[in-house]
Amino acid sequence: MIRLVFSILLFIILAVFVALNAQNTTTVDLFGARLEAVSVAAVATIAMAVGVVYSFVLYLFNYLARLRTERLKNQKIKNKRQAEELKDKEKELQSAADEPGPQASPPAPGGGKRTFPFKRRARNDVPEEPSSGT
Repeated sequence: MIRLVFSILLFIILAVFVALNAQNTTTVDLFGARLEAVSVAAVATIAMAVGVVYSFVLYLFNYLARLRTERLKNQKIKNKRQAEELKDKEKELQSAADEPGPQASPPAPGGGKRTFPFKRRARNDVPEEPSSGT
């Protein structure tokens, strides 16, 4: 509500300024281009608009810098938390390795080796030809 009232007052002041200075003119030198008989109100209005745009750009860059700083801060906190969790896990694993565990289970049949139902051949082995019985 306050912003609306402030905007309306600013607009009224600007309208009065333009009305009182409509007949006053000036010369503007803009980067080497000379403009003659430009309304003072137009020059003031354009200068104000350029100032608003400039301040908006500054605000936007400041806001983005704060977001980046906050994101980096949160990432740093997250990394510290993960490092602490990792240290805790390492301590748990170290303590579990130091404690005597349950007795070893008996070896699997076949001495723990994998057994194959077929004889393995070497790569250079050629399968034998079946004998013809002659």
